[in-house]
Amino acid sequence: MNIPEASLAERVYSTGEIADVCRMTKHTILSAIQRGELVSSTTPGGHHRIREGDAAAFLLKHNIPVELLTERHTKVLVVDSDRFVGELISGLLGDDDLDVEIAAGAFEAGAAAERGRPGVVILDMRSVGAGALGLISEIKSSALCRRTKVLAVLSGPAGRSTTEIYEAGADEIIRKPFTVEDLREKARKLLGAREAIPSASAGE
Repeated sequence: MNIPEASLAERVYSTGEIADVCRMTKHTILSAIQRGELVSSTTPGGHHRIREGDAAAFLLKHNIPVELLTERHTKVLVVDSDRFVGELISGLLGDDDLDVEIAAGAFEAGAAAERGRPGVVILDMRSVGAGALGLISEIKSSALCRRTKVLAVLSGPAGRSTTEIYEAGADEIIRKPFTVEDLREKARKLLGAREAIPSASAGE
């Protein structure tokens, strides 16, 4: 069976995500990587990442429907011009089930969203500035991001009405200051998860 390259873009998965899709243990997936049965790359932190085409080939070999890959939406894109804040949010959500990426501005975020097709984009409206509404519209109108949800983060004096933020395409709004559980609850809701997102831990 041929795998249409155009439909696979450049999305990548963690070993935890592939294990969940295949109903296998993470140890089994790591063993497959070590045997060369599943191709992966390694991040600077030593974690494995599997490109969608390689994941699809592995699923086909084990008679697992490739469509299961596209049904998972565990990627989160955090958009914040303050890298420290982005890293903080990433640390709160970045466990082995959530693959978190950080973008510092609207242009970088738009490219990252189309490349990674995240399940949720957490967008700090104030930090992005005038381009925030346009970024929301861009993400929501992209064919590659048709399932992506946008969580808009508001802080400080209200510069925009929530109405225009929703009209631009945002799916949910959260206001600073918020608690860790508030953020997790919003992310969980938008990702469609049924169970609480656990605390950050080192994943493969």
